[in-house]
Amino acid sequence: MIYKNRKTLDLIYNFIKKTKRHLKNNGHLYCHGSFIRYENKYVTDIDLVLVIANNDIKKHFNKVVNYLDNKKIVFEDLKIDEVPESFLKKNGIYLNNFDSKETQELYRRWNLMDINNGVKVDENFNFLYLEDLIEEIINKNNGNIVLNFFYNLYKDVYVPISIAIHNKKYYDNSGTEFFDEMIKLYNNGNYIKTYKRISSCSNYLMNNYKLSDIENNNLMTIINIYKKNIENLNFYSSIKTQISLVGELYNYKLNVNFVINNLIRIVDKKIKDKLLKLKNSKLNYLDKISELNYLIEEVDEYNNMKIKPQVDKDYKIIKKIFDKIDKLSKKSKKKKRINVLELDNIKNKGSKKIKSSKKKKLI
Repeated sequence: MIYKNRKTLDLIYNFIKKTKRHLKNNGHLYCHGSFIRYENKYVTDIDLVLVIANNDIKKHFNKVVNYLDNKKIVFEDLKIDEVPESFLKKNGIYLNNFDSKETQELYRRWNLMDINNGVKVDENFNFLYLEDLIEEIINKNNGNIVLNFFYNLYKDVYVPISIAIHNKKYYDNSGTEFFDEMIKLYNNGNYIKTYKRISSCSNYLMNNYKLSDIENNNLMTIINIYKKNIENLNFYSSIKTQISLVGELYNYKLNVNFVINNLIRIVDKKIKDKLLKLKNSKLNYLDKISELNYLIEEVDEYNNMKIKPQVDKDYKIIKKIFDKIDKLSKKSKKKKRINVLELDNIKNKGSKKIKSSKKKKLI
């Protein structure tokens, strides 16, 4: 786990300041997400956002990639938003099972070698050009691309960092994207991630809409309860982050017993007994890591179902408010269309009268 102590925070903020200075001509860089929330006592990851200064996405993207060529940085991947299948077909690209996980991974995730080459080729010899994809995503669809990497804070301590890149128009749809993602996560049964989106949606609604007192009070209650519940989830996420680094980073070695001692604090008796058994076993390091990953899956399920009742309750409140806003928005658009039609009718009637009076004068 990475605690938010003075040493850690100084190193992280120095990196953010340095990055901001380096990219100052490329746009506005800022930090958001769990790291800047005071209620989180542990660092799980750091989310940075670069809002580009203009549409020259190639220039801005290359500047960021070159900046990440650093001995203290271990590059993970580039993740890009979806593009319409119609765009790919227009460019002569026909991917098998477009919605399948394998196909989505093929064109949406790029390693450093792929980025440097600027092109990917699938088994059907479809050429996927990165420059075309990010141009379509950023400048045409007002979407998002994310560079993921690990930053070496000190010794064997690494923190996952991401830099999301988009334009200013991206924010026009950010609220609806939060809501759409929340529904998708909820329907897929991922209640922990749903809970995090519920918190984002609550803040978004309060900051952007004039709601009733009851609605504001309900949202404030959701946010306050979330702040209490998120502590253990944040603690657990910080543990999972360190476990996930095994195999990702060269020569990275995890203190398994230290991790187990911390996990024991936040699980039920059944999983606790299994963790203690693993701690006292004579398994070698790699076998312990393998067994620990199996137990992590159990902890995931335990945490997911534990938070479900609260998520069910909050989800209904958020969805009800969004549905109300959506309904009012549609009514407003309909009213505007009616007003435009009425205006056109008035103009047409007026022009007919003018033509009629002209005819009379001629007679």
